[in-house]
Amino acid sequence: MAEFTFDGKRLKDQSGRKLGELDRDLVRAYNASKLGEIQGQNIRDINGKKVLELDGKIVKDDRGRR
Repeated sequence: MAEFTFDGKRLKDQSGRKLGELDRDLVRAYNASKLGEIQGQNIRDINGKKVLELDGKIVKDDRGRR
């Protein structure tokens, strides 16, 4: 059994507790605090630093590695 489930909007652990959610272009924690932001194909943290890049089916880190 998977440890986490993601329904397209909410990330939950196997006991059903909400860990985070997508709110339009924001990534929020379980307590609704802002963790990051989605800008086009990039995901940035709360300081604006690029964390991930979504390139089709490939996810790359901030250095461009798969």
